[in-house]
Amino acid sequence: MKIFRSAYTVFILSFVFGICSAKAAVDIAAAPLQTGTAVAPNIYYVLDDSRSMQWEVMPDEYVYIGSSIYGQLFPYKSGLYNNSENRFSSYIPRFSDDNIHNVIKRSSQVNKIFYDPKSTYVPWVKADGSSFGNISPTAALWDPATPSVGSINLTTQQSYNLWYRHSSNLNSRKEDTNSLNYWPMTFFVYKGTGSELAISSYHGYQIQGSTAKKKDMNGGSWTTITSFSWSTGTSTINRSVTEERQNFANWFSYYRSRISAARAGTSIAFSELIDDYRIGFTTLATSKNSSNTKEIPLPSLANIEKGTFTGGNKTSWYDLLFSVKMNNPSGTPLRNSLKWAGDEYSKTGSTGPWGPGDSLDQISCRQSFTILTTDGYYNGGSPSVGNSDNTPGDLIEHPSGETDRHYKYVPADPYQDSHSNTLADVAMEYWKNDLRPNLDNNVPVSSANPAFWQHMVTYGVSIGVKGNKDPAVDEPGSWAAPQGSNGAKIDDLWHAAINGRGEFIPASKPDEFTSALSTALSSISERVGTASNLAGSTITLESGTGVFQGKFDSRDWSGDVVAIDPDDSSSQSWSAAQKLKTRDPSSRAIYYASSATEAKVFNTANISSGVLSADTVNYLRGDQTKEQRNGGSFRNRTSVLGDIANSNPLLVEGVVNRLYENYSWGSGYESYFNSMRDRPATLYVGANDGMLHAFNATTGDERFAFIPKAVIPSVAELAKPDYIHRYFVDGSPVVADIKTTSWKTVLLGSLGRGGNTLFALDVTDPTSFNTSKFMWEQSYAALGQTTSKPLVARLKDGKWVAVIGYGYNNTRSTRGGLLVIDIVNNGNVLWQIDLPASVATDNGIGQIEGWDADGDGNLDWVFGGDLHGNIWKFDLSVTDPQTNGVAYGGTPLFKAVSAGGVKQPVTGGVTLAKHPKTGELWLYFGTGKMLSDADPINTEQQSWYGIKDGSPITDRNSQLIKRDMYNATSEDRVIEDAPLDDMATKRGWVIDLADSRERIIETPQIRSVNLGYTRGTGLVVASQVPNSDFCNPASDGWVMAINPFTGGRLVVHYFDRSGDGLFDEGDSVTDPVSGEDGVVSGVKFDGMSGDALIIREELITTGGPDDTNLININSGVVSGRVSWREMSN
Repeated sequence: MKIFRSAYTVFILSFVFGICSAKAAVDIAAAPLQTGTAVAPNIYYVLDDSRSMQWEVMPDEYVYIGSSIYGQLFPYKSGLYNNSENRFSSYIPRFSDDNIHNVIKRSSQVNKIFYDPKSTYVPWVKADGSSFGNISPTAALWDPATPSVGSINLTTQQSYNLWYRHSSNLNSRKEDTNSLNYWPMTFFVYKGTGSELAISSYHGYQIQGSTAKKKDMNGGSWTTITSFSWSTGTSTINRSVTEERQNFANWFSYYRSRISAARAGTSIAFSELIDDYRIGFTTLATSKNSSNTKEIPLPSLANIEKGTFTGGNKTSWYDLLFSVKMNNPSGTPLRNSLKWAGDEYSKTGSTGPWGPGDSLDQISCRQSFTILTTDGYYNGGSPSVGNSDNTPGDLIEHPSGETDRHYKYVPADPYQDSHSNTLADVAMEYWKNDLRPNLDNNVPVSSANPAFWQHMVTYGVSIGVKGNKDPAVDEPGSWAAPQGSNGAKIDDLWHAAINGRGEFIPASKPDEFTSALSTALSSISERVGTASNLAGSTITLESGTGVFQGKFDSRDWSGDVVAIDPDDSSSQSWSAAQKLKTRDPSSRAIYYASSATEAKVFNTANISSGVLSADTVNYLRGDQTKEQRNGGSFRNRTSVLGDIANSNPLLVEGVVNRLYENYSWGSGYESYFNSMRDRPATLYVGANDGMLHAFNATTGDERFAFIPKAVIPSVAELAKPDYIHRYFVDGSPVVADIKTTSWKTVLLGSLGRGGNTLFALDVTDPTSFNTSKFMWEQSYAALGQTTSKPLVARLKDGKWVAVIGYGYNNTRSTRGGLLVIDIVNNGNVLWQIDLPASVATDNGIGQIEGWDADGDGNLDWVFGGDLHGNIWKFDLSVTDPQTNGVAYGGTPLFKAVSAGGVKQPVTGGVTLAKHPKTGELWLYFGTGKMLSDADPINTEQQSWYGIKDGSPITDRNSQLIKRDMYNATSEDRVIEDAPLDDMATKRGWVIDLADSRERIIETPQIRSVNLGYTRGTGLVVASQVPNSDFCNPASDGWVMAINPFTGGRLVVHYFDRSGDGLFDEGDSVTDPVSGEDGVVSGVKFDGMSGDALIIREELITTGGPDDTNLININSGVVSGRVSWREMSN
C-alpha cells in the first residue's frame, strides 16, 4: 500500500541472492537474500581435444626430440581414447637404468603427469556421483572409458619392441626394435638435491609381482624393500607394497595421459557442483565436429529459472566427457573455440542458452560463463575480432537511468594491448558488448565484474604449460605479442581471463588440475551467489533523533547508516559514510580482541605483519590511498564503512527504567538509573567490514569500532579487488543492564551469519570506551550461523546470562537446542540443552523469548521455534536444566504443519503475552523462512498462530480454531470476526496466509490499541511476499493487526487508510464474504523487506531502495517508544 510515501535519495542499497560455496546442511545464502532467489547460470565447459591430449609426458619440451614427437611411455593400443590410429611415434623409452629418457620422464619431478607416490590417485567419478572403482593391478584397463581396448597385468613382466634411449642427452635418442621385457611399475623419485635432469639425482623403484625394489641411481644396486614411506613436507605417507601397487594401478588407468588426468579432474570437480546449473560441453573441435558438443540443456518454461545439471542431462554430459575422441585435426584453436561460445551466448532463439521461450519469457539477469582448458599453445585460424581490447566499446545504459551508472569500455591497463585477434581480444569482444540488446540489462554485478548487460565471463585453466608471466607474482599488463613465443600464448590465456573478468588458474599436475577446476567452479558459485543489481535496507527505532537506516551498495560492498526524519524521510540529518569519508583514518578509535579477554588498539604497531600487512591495517582503518583508483592494489570503496546487511542498528539513549529496584536483588539500580538519564545517544550496528560500530546518534560521528578476534584471519579478503561478499559482523547487537559488583550496561554482539562467535563490551559510558571495556569473546560449537539475538536475563541463582538457540549448521547438535552463557564469567557456557535425539537433524532454533513465571524478576522459561516447525519450551527453573531443561518430557509444545500436514518452519521468533482475564500464557509466531536460494519461490502454505501454553498440542485441525483471511483489494485484507466464546474449548487459533509465497519471518508484536474508552491489546505482525520476477525479486509485504486472544479482527479501526488522521468509517473496506463494510485487518506495502517499525502513532516500513512507507495507526499512545525488552532482545 503506497500511503504517504516519503521519497528520499539513498545509496544503491543492494541485496543479493546467494549460494553457499560449500554445501551446508542448512543452506544459507552467502549474501543478503531479501532480494530473492538465484537464477541458474549458463556454463560452457570447453575441453581440449587436441591430439597432444593423448600424450603421457608433460610439459611439451620433453615430448619433442628434434622434430619428432615421443609422447608415449607405454605401448600404444589401437582404439585408445576412442581413436582409430596413433599419429605420433610409437617408440617409448627403454626401461634401462642408464637411459636418461627412462629416469627423467618416468619421474613426476620433471614429467608432471607421471606417477607421483606422494599423491593418492582416486578413481574417476560417474554422473551419479559414484566411483568407477579401484583398478585391479593384474588387469589394469588401458582406458576405462573404452574397456574394449583391453587391459595389462602391471605386476608381471611385459615385452615390447619399439624403443628409444640415450645415456645423457634428453635432446637426442637412438631407436631400436629389439624385443625386450620390462616391469611396468617402474618410477623414479627425485632425491631433493642435484640437477633434476641428471640420472644420479634419483632413486629408482620397481614393483615386481608382490616384491618391491629400490635403487640409488648414483651407483647403487636394486635391493628389496618391504614398504614405502613418502614425505610430503607436512606429513608422511606410509604404504605397504600392496597399497603402492593399488595406487600405481589407479594412476595408470585414470591419470596416465593428459586426457585421462583431465577426465579425472573434470569428473571429480563437476560431481561437487549442485544441480542448479545449466552446463554445456564442447571441445576445441566444435566447428569441425558437432558430435563433440552438448548444448546447454533447457528446463521447461515453467521451471525456466532452474538448473538442469541432473538426471539424463548430467548423464549425457558425463558420457560425452568420457567418450570424446582426442584426434582434433585443427591443432589447438582456442581463439575460435572461445568465439564459438560467445556466439552461442548471442543467440536469441528459444533453443539457445537464454531459452526456453522467446524474448518475453527469457530471464535477462542470467549469468553466463565459459571455462576454457588447454594443454598447449594455441594455433588455428584468426577469430576476426580485431584489436577489441584496444577499441572503445559502445555506451551501455544502466536500467536505473542514472547517467553515472552507464558504462562504456575505454581501453586501459591491464586490459588493453596493441595486438589484434588475440585470445584476450575474443574474451573482451564478448564481455564489453551487449550480447542480447533486446533484453533488459539487469545482470547482477560484483566487485570483480561490473557488467550489468548480457555478456560472457571467461575462465582459463592451463594443463602443464607455463607462460612468460607468473600470475602468482607478476602484475597483469604490458602484454607481449602472442605470436612471439609459446609462453606469450599462455600469457594471452591469462589476459583473456582478465578481459573476460574471470580467472586464470594454471595447473602443472593432475591433482592441481582437479583443484583448478574446483576453484573455477567455486568462484562461479560465489559470483552467482553474491552478485546483485537489486536493493533494500534495514530500519530501526528513534527517540527524538530520527529513524535510522543501515544500507549497502553491492557494487563495492560499501555501506552507510543515515538518520532521517520519520515524517519527512527526504530530510537526512546525517550520513555515517560521509562523516567517515572526511575523517582522518588515524584518528579513529578502533579496537580489536587480541585474546579471549584482552583488547588492543587496531593499528600497525599492534598487528603483526604476518597476520595483516601494515597497508592492509591502514586500509581497514579507512585509508583509501592504496586503492586501485589511486594507483594502489587494494579494492576501491565508495565508503570505508562496510555493508550493513542483516544487523539492525540499535539506539541507546539515556536509560530505560526496568524497575529492577522492585526486586529483592535490585539494590542500587535506582541510583544507577538516575545517573544514566543523560547518557549520550549512541547507535550500535554490525557491518561486514569486520567491525561493530558505535556512532554518535545526534551527529553521526563514529565514537569507536570493535573488531572480534574471530574475523582477523579473514578481514584481509576485504582489500582484494576480486573480493567476494561474505559475512563478518552481521548480527544485531543487544544492550542490557546487568549487575556485577555494580550496575553496568553490557553490549552483546555476534557474527550472525558470519560465524559462531559472541562478544561482550562494557558500554556504560560510550564516550570513554577503551581496551579495558572489552569483556570477552567466545566461539561456541552450538551457535553455528544464527539469525537471532541473545536474550539477556537474570537466573534465580543470581547469574546474569545470555540465552540463544542453537544456530544453523552448528557443530554440536544439528537437532538444535538452547545455549545458556554466563555473561559475567567470560562468556563461559553454563548449560547446553540439546533437543531430544528423536528430533530431525539439519535444524536450528530461531529468535527465542523468555518468561518470568513467578514474578521474581528472574528468567524461568524460554520458548522458541525451529526449522521443523516445533515450538519448544525450556524450563530453566528445574534442578538440572542441562539434562531436564526441555519441558514436557522432551516433547514439543506444538508442531506447526499446514492443513495438509506439511511442516512449517519457524524462524521469525516467538512473542508471549498473558491473557488479562484468565492469566493463561499465550505464544504468538508465524511460519516460513528466507535463508536459502530456494526459499523466495517456495509456495508452501504458511500460517500465523496463537496458542496457549499448558501441555503439548497434538492436532492443529481439532485443537485450534481456524480464522479465515481474505484479500478485499490488492492493498487491503480482512480477517473474519471471532464469534463470542468460540475459543472456550480450543487451545488457540491459526490463520493461513492468503498470498502465494507469503511468509512471516519477523516476530509478532503486542501493541496497545485505542478502544476510545480504554486501551486494549492488539497483535501486529509483518509478512513478506517475494516477487515472482526472478530479476527483480524484492519483497512486498503486509502488516496485520488482530485480537491476540481470539485471532479475529479488531473491533476498532487500526489503520488510517484515508490519511485524514481519524479512525472511522472512512477507513473501512468491503468484506468480500459478507459484503458489508468493516475493519481492515491488514494493509500491503510495496517494496517492504523487513519488519514494521512503530513510533507513537505511526507505523513505518521500508518501501524499496528509495522510499519508506508511513501510515497512522490507532495505538492511543501519545509519546514514548517500545519497551527495553523489545528494543534490545
